[in-house]
Amino acid sequence: PGSTYGILRRTRLKNTRNLLAMHGAKSATIALAVAALLGGAQAQTTLGASPGSTYGPTTVDVSAQTAVGDSMATMKTSAAAGNRNTAVSEYETNVKVLFDVTSGTVKDAFDTEYSTEFTANWVDGMADAAESATIPAAAKNELIEKTLMDMVTMHLVLDKIDSSTDQADWDAAAAYYIGSTNGFTTYDRAQKRATDFNTKEDSGEASINAAIITALKTRTPASRDKIIELYQVLYLQNVLKYTYEIDTELAEGDATELSEAVGEGLAFWRILKPWLKASNAAGAATLDGIFDLENIPSNGKPTVQGARHWNYCRAKPIIDAHFATLTAAGVTFGTYTPVTEDGTVCPETIPTGMTSAESGDYTVAGVTYTFTNDVGASLQFSEAIADIKALLTSGAAMSEVQAKYESSGVKGLADLPREGTTYDLFNGPNGHASVTWISDLMTKALASPNTWAPKYSARAEIIEKTLMDALAVQLILNDLEHAIDTDHSHSDDERRAFVDHAAAKFLGTANARSSTVFERGNKRGLNYDTADDGTNSEASKAILAALTSCAAATSGCSAQVEDIKRQIKVIYAQATLRYAKLVGDDIADANAYEEHQAEGMAFFNVIYPWVKASSVSNAEVIVNFFDVEAAPDSFNDFAYCKTKKAMETFLGADASLMGTLDAAAEDGTTCAATLPSGASSGVATDVGTYYPAGGEDIGGGLSFFVAGMKTL
Repeated sequence: PGSTYGILRRTRLKNTRNLLAMHGAKSATIALAVAALLGGAQAQTTLGASPGSTYGPTTVDVSAQTAVGDSMATMKTSAAAGNRNTAVSEYETNVKVLFDVTSGTVKDAFDTEYSTEFTANWVDGMADAAESATIPAAAKNELIEKTLMDMVTMHLVLDKIDSSTDQADWDAAAAYYIGSTNGFTTYDRAQKRATDFNTKEDSGEASINAAIITALKTRTPASRDKIIELYQVLYLQNVLKYTYEIDTELAEGDATELSEAVGEGLAFWRILKPWLKASNAAGAATLDGIFDLENIPSNGKPTVQGARHWNYCRAKPIIDAHFATLTAAGVTFGTYTPVTEDGTVCPETIPTGMTSAESGDYTVAGVTYTFTNDVGASLQFSEAIADIKALLTSGAAMSEVQAKYESSGVKGLADLPREGTTYDLFNGPNGHASVTWISDLMTKALASPNTWAPKYSARAEIIEKTLMDALAVQLILNDLEHAIDTDHSHSDDERRAFVDHAAAKFLGTANARSSTVFERGNKRGLNYDTADDGTNSEASKAILAALTSCAAATSGCSAQVEDIKRQIKVIYAQATLRYAKLVGDDIADANAYEEHQAEGMAFFNVIYPWVKASSVSNAEVIVNFFDVEAAPDSFNDFAYCKTKKAMETFLGADASLMGTLDAAAEDGTTCAATLPSGASSGVATDVGTYYPAGGEDIGGGLSFFVAGMKTL
């Protein structure tokens, strides 16, 4: 669907044919049937319609060529309705015989690019591959529709003008290009893109259409070359549009529309690729990655990467560079209208993880992670988090924070359905019990006015830690679990790409590294004396080492992924315990505790489902202690000690990796071997035993009496 967007969250409209404003038809195909004085009758046709460009009258009968556009319209309607077999049948019956005999320099380049992957008859191969691919039906519809319509029509046109200057051949090319009133041809595609990119003539006709029809009238090699370049301009627009649509649907968290945008974009990219790849192989590889069907599996759980409009912003300089080479085209490229409407601004430099300018950015404590894939999409995640943190630090209105959360694509990353053991646990009934639990928290924290957590500073901490920590951990582990899964038959190269993306999210850019899990681990290492070099924690270094090892042997790195999970658990056990201590100290010192309580809640959320699934029997005590809607009960260091015991039980043999919290060592905090609870045995008194409702642990309240006894 050649759809047009306004602002983010706008409805994705399925456009109908965009005809010239002053006329009800693209082609008022004027039949001028005349009796030839010599030979048989010959139908002459004027193609096009005023006030747009017209071609003709033709010197030969072109009804067979205009009929191709009618077949294309039938294919379009059938494929859009999901009747792909009908679309393919229409192609095979009425168009295939024409395409199969096309030739020329352009066709040769496409044969070279596609015959190995899709066989010598590569249009058929592309259609067959789309049908058999394990991708959603919506993506199949778009792939087949645009391949049969756009790819085929272009080659029919260019075949006729490749080496011939005969009037009859150029008449046929014009008929293929313009078509009839009821058809759908390249002319119609260009009209749609002209609306999208604001590149219409005063007549309402696309500048590309006006230029191609003018060139078709002159029948020279220069005109042929100009038309070839104009075709490239058109599909540069198509490709750039769909990179933006991928970002839009990613931001929406709409898996169905996202798969459709990837499929449609891939069909258009294949039309452009042989030309662009010839001058920019690296750029072509990046676009291959953006439109990779592996990222839109049929189970509706995509692995498309991106934040801060990365797909569009990464593609735009590639597109712009190729457009600059098309010096004969003589048209302007335009700006995709939603980019202006949404106020999207791309950074001047987009890191990829692979450029010489980034040399040294991914070396930490003597360990270098070397990316073999363009991972700018994941590096931009850290930049997006840094943007949101900056807003919170400045005290920006929560409505502004919410707008950034949504427009940067972070909300979509949080909401997209995913797969893997970690995702299933955290979103399932034994975890946070919601597939949108992160956005659920964000909705609560972003509300204004706010009765859930009234203090802005407390809500700011929840937002920052939920995104920088909880969401980042989920995304990192999702990448890694894809790298080691056996369900999708990923190649080693695809596995390596997943590991690279996990590493990029873990490390972030040099500019935004303070907004990453890597930096969180370092901060906790300093708090627990587990940063031997005074900067980098043992946990962060261990994760980086495991990522590096996994990248070197993606076919067998399950052990490394488990080690990464272990170290993440250590980092957030440290964070949870530290904030239990801080809240307890706030209460003891009669200080405001809300901010520390909110941070503790956000940190505990990162590991809560794991803790709940472990042998820890009182995870809900910690949940209640960090409940921002309730005043915490903690006396005599109860919260710290209860949490410490829970974290040690949770980590088991890895508990020693936590180290010792500096604040506890400094004030000499010690914990009793047994802490009050009342959960199972109740509270025994001389006159009877009180059993808390539901067997709830009321140790926090009982700790008040322990503290009182010590005081007395």
